[in-house]
Amino acid sequence: MTFTLKTAVDNFRKQWDWIADETLQRKRKVAKSEYFVAHGISNIPLMECYLCEFSTGCDVCPVKWGGKLNFCINRNANLDNKGLLAQWKYTKNYKKAARLARKIANLPLKKKYREEYENAID
Repeated sequence: MTFTLKTAVDNFRKQWDWIADETLQRKRKVAKSEYFVAHGISNIPLMECYLCEFSTGCDVCPVKWGGKLNFCINRNANLDNKGLLAQWKYTKNYKKAARLARKIANLPLKKKYREEYENAID
């Protein structure tokens, strides 16, 4: 699959907003894979993530995950599992999972991607 920056970011945000909404509605943590099933998407992106499919590696992911490493899983050191995605993945509390999913959906873009995204044509 090939995505433009705008398509990848928009789909990423839609997926995570849906996960947050569905998690609260169903009162259980909804898996990333459920998004693709619910929307009839058979061409699933790498790691079930539109940004992973778009990027050539974690270091060039277009969103700011925070921490020293700025990765979705590892925040400050390899294998620390303190990144937002790791926190979402390992929580068993559906309300916390929904909050984390919403936070993931709204992560800001890195500065070098902002102009390209803002100037993209739908």
